[in-house]
Formats: sequence, structure tokens, C-alpha cells
Amino acid sequence: MPLFLAGLLAVAAVSLRAREKEPRIHLAPVMEKGQTIRYRIDTQTSVVGSTTSPIVNPEGPKKENYSTSLEIRLEVVDAPPAASSASGGAAGARLRVTYDVADATSSSDAYDPSTAAFDDTYKKLQGRSMEFTMTPEGGITGISGLEDIFENPSVAKSEKAWISSFNYSGGMPKEGIAIGQKWSRQIPAENLPLRGLFWRVESTYLRNENCTPQAPPDTDEPAAEAAAPERGKPDLCAVILTESSLSRRGSSRGDATPDDYAHNGLRTSGTWTATGESLDSLSLKSGWIVVSTETVDEKMDYEIKSVQSGSALHHTGSVKTQTHIAMLPPAPSVPPSQAK
Repeated sequence: MPLFLAGLLAVAAVSLRAREKEPRIHLAPVMEKGQTIRYRIDTQTSVVGSTTSPIVNPEGPKKENYSTSLEIRLEVVDAPPAASSASGGAAGARLRVTYDVADATSSSDAYDPSTAAFDDTYKKLQGRSMEFTMTPEGGITGISGLEDIFENPSVAKSEKAWISSFNYSGGMPKEGIAIGQKWSRQIPAENLPLRGLFWRVESTYLRNENCTPQAPPDTDEPAAEAAAPERGKPDLCAVILTESSLSRRGSSRGDATPDDYAHNGLRTSGTWTATGESLDSLSLKSGWIVVSTETVDEKMDYEIKSVQSGSALHHTGSVKTQTHIAMLPPAPSVPPSQAK
């Protein structure tokens, strides 16, 4: 064997052994009954598209912009013993979200009553709460409260997306992760007009660094003191890069009609693609997200056709969504003498 090849193999073996010795960690959020964490969530969405239907509307909107700003309190209502351990995950934890601040603005290049309805729906969130159970996989079940708000599909989709992001453990390898490790998973894409779509997700554990999140844009809110419980000794965060893409199983020429559309006498066809990237910092001590930024780009070109009448709706467009999540300092306590 040539000396240079033997040397390369030796170096590779040493590198592999070093990687195998990297300590593995689990990043499930540690939850205790009565625990409260505050977050600010800012989202900007840009929509460009056109729809052709039997009802011609030449004044229909082609460009829309939506912006939401939320400040929430995330309270642990109930946490079984398994949910109180960073290695046990958040199985069955019951959580409550209270919207202390909820604001939204939208604009369109043509009159569209749905944009005003969007603003009003979000503003109705302020001061209200909902509860839900978080599954070991990071899913959301048993939602109670805000039923009137979640009747709006776009609002329901947006809110469930950031809520699910708080439990990273569902998508991580069961044996834990180490710096430099990559892992992947597939997640079904729900509530889309085309069947067989799924998210292909790949994550990389980049490094550890001090938990020093920047405040969200356009705010004077300081960085989260909760991430540094001891002055001068900031908590360490795991930094994870996640890249995702939306794909379709099976032949592109196969029937793409979801069952609920078929049951209503409709057929669907076309394409829906998307890519996304997020950079997340999670506390090694608590497992909670300290700061997260995500961008998702979607492109769609699909048709929904009535089997009985033959009439069809054809939509083409693109959607870009940017989300920023930042942990906020605990709310200042009120002295008993000042409490009402």
C-alpha cells in the first residue's frame, strides 16, 4: 500500500474515533408544572399569484404582504415525570399559550376583503389563551380555546407551525446527537390540494456557543436573561442548521387528488414545490429554543376541477415566509404592596 494512502487512512481512522467520542446530548425541553417562558414571534409573508376560474375577476389581487407580531406566555399546565427530564422528552405535557401582544398588518395591490379579515383575526388573539398537548414527536393534539380563530386555515397553519417548533426532540435521533452530526427525516405535508407531498428535512449540529440572542427587529427588547441564569456565566446553546424541501412521492403523472377532494367530486393536478432553511439555538441546560430564524419559499401551479361540471380553478403563485422567534426576559414581578 502506498505510504500516502496509508497515511490518509490513518488520519480518517483517528477522525472517526474522535467523532465517536463526542458526547451525545438530548435536547428535549425540560418542563416543570407552573413554569412560564416568554417569546416574541415575528413573521413576514409575501404572496404573488393569480387565479383563473369560471368567475372572472380582473381586479383580483396579485401581490399581498402580511406581517404579524406576537408576544406570548408559554405556561406548563401539567408535566408528567417523563416530561421533566431532558432525556425523556415532552411526552404528554399540557401547555397553555397566552397572547399578551398580537398585531398584524396586511396590504394588497388590489382590493381584497380577506386582508382586512386577516388583520382583525390576529388582533382578536390579544389577551386570549389556548391549551394543547405536545406529543413525543413534537405534534400538537387536544387544542382547546380559540376555535373561532382557527377557523381561518392560514392562521391555524401559521400558529401550529411555530408551536410545533418548540419541541425539537421529536425529529432527533433517539441515541442523541453530537457536534458535526447530520440526521434526516420525512414529514407528510398536510392540508394541501395535491396528494403525496412530504417534507424532506436534513439537520446539522454545527457547534455550541453562548446563548446571546439578538433582540427581534424593530424592538428595544433586551436579549433574554433567561438564557443566562447566572451573571457572568451565560448558558451554552446548541446551534442547529436545518434545510428542507417539499417533494412528491410516486409518478408526477399519477393522480394527485387527496381523498377529501375526491369525496367532494373534485380532481386536482399540478405541482407544489418548496425549500426552507432555519438556524436555531437551543439551550443545552433547558432544551428550550432561545432564538430561531427560518425562511421558506414555496411555488405552486395547480388545478382543481369539478368532475360533474368540468369547471376548473387554476392557481399559480409563490409564497415567501420569514419567521423570527426570540426568548424574552421573564416579566418583572409585582411587589405585594403594589398588587391590586
